[in-house]
Amino acid sequence: MRLQRLFSGMLVFGVLLPVSAIALPHSIPVMKDHTALSVFSRKKTIRLSFRNVSAAALELRAGEKLLTLEPGKTETFVLPLGVQVCLNKATSNGKAGDLVLTAAGYLDRTTVSVH
Repeated sequence: MRLQRLFSGMLVFGVLLPVSAIALPHSIPVMKDHTALSVFSRKKTIRLSFRNVSAAALELRAGEKLLTLEPGKTETFVLPLGVQVCLNKATSNGKAGDLVLTAAGYLDRTTVSVH
């Protein structure tokens, strides 16, 4: 009888333990500078590098912000999620207003080559 109670108690404990482990991250306060908790925080900006591989200077528009890229140079910018990066001036490969990319979380810390 004791063995049966012990087994049933362990079974109930085993069922309740994973539920509390899943609910735990939602109860932890999010701190921006703490690396262990960065998994649970959502980034609202990304760091994106643009490399100009063409022979002429490029002007890109990210929302209301103008980004100028000199030929052969790489520039890093911090952009909010969801902003669209478009060509501001026409080039040999595209016209003004053409969409280059839309900032998304999976693009964080990547380099985009623009022709």
